[in-house]
Amino acid sequence: MMEESGAVNIFLVADTGFYSSKNVDDLKRMNIFFVMPVKRNSRLIDYSMEQLKHFMFQVHPIFYSRCKKKGRWIFAFRNDFLKAEEEKDYLRRRKSGSARVSGRMGTISVITNLKVSGEIVYGILKSRADI
Repeated sequence: MMEESGAVNIFLVADTGFYSSKNVDDLKRMNIFFVMPVKRNSRLIDYSMEQLKHFMFQVHPIFYSRCKKKGRWIFAFRNDFLKAEEEKDYLRRRKSGSARVSGRMGTISVITNLKVSGEIVYGILKSRADI
């Protein structure tokens, strides 16, 4: 659709599940800027990286790390408020017994070809429902 429309200066804000290396390569070929979340189990994400940078989103601190892979930026965001909510929901559903909480809870990771700060990328991602 993007190619057929003849539109230029396209900016795609995708939802989780759209990511594939083929989709990213196609977007690059068409010169389309994008922000695209990736699934938590993606091999693109390095959860061992220290998240030293931070910013405030609404009233919550968001910590993040970023790295460059194949000419694209990978951002790994951690929201401790979201993490607490996800843990609470998980444990509530689990009800009893031992529980192993994932270290990936409260995380959102994104691939983008934009050269901007983590705060801007996160804001774009969070505003995708409004677009």
